[in-house]
Amino acid sequence: MSELRLRFAQLADAGMMLAIYTDCAVGKEHAVPTRIEFTRRMEADMKAGLPWVVAEQEGALLGYACARRFDEKYGFYMDVEVAAYLTEDSFEYQLNGVLYTALLNLLYHQRYCGCYALVTNENESRISAYKAYGFKEFVRFSNTNFKDGRWLDTVCFHLNLQPCPEKLILPAPFGELDTRKVNEIFVRAADCSAQLN
Repeated sequence: MSELRLRFAQLADAGMMLAIYTDCAVGKEHAVPTRIEFTRRMEADMKAGLPWVVAEQEGALLGYACARRFDEKYGFYMDVEVAAYLTEDSFEYQLNGVLYTALLNLLYHQRYCGCYALVTNENESRISAYKAYGFKEFVRFSNTNFKDGRWLDTVCFHLNLQPCPEKLILPAPFGELDTRKVNEIFVRAADCSAQLN
């Protein structure tokens, strides 16, 4: 079996990524976004300097992780919302942890201070995963997600990546990170999958 490879997502990946998102995000949105809308979201985040990372093997996309502004309306300059989405087959490779390892390391080197992650209260596997990565439950929003004919709570988790600076120093766009450092982050994260198999 060929090695797992991590890299930054490209707009050409949008179709395969949308297929993964569609399978994973049932209930997260009222309607699945079109490919045009999904590509627009990717492009907007990338232009804002936020990384989207894909994991691939033998040319097939197994999953991706992304960072988005936590809230556009307020001054969350140093904070992002993170998420990862995987194909059903990729769970056996522990790719969730691999993708989060890469993404959180990138965000740290970009100088982000905090990460938020949203999940429904019944998604025990994802809640356990966030806790394993060091996320702490921050707040719970009651009856915010309607799924399978019933209302679920949304749980917001928070992870502190590093202390905020005394003076505001905006995060660096992912494209400005040192290429060698990025490659090192990707290789080390991908190596985790080999150790877990």
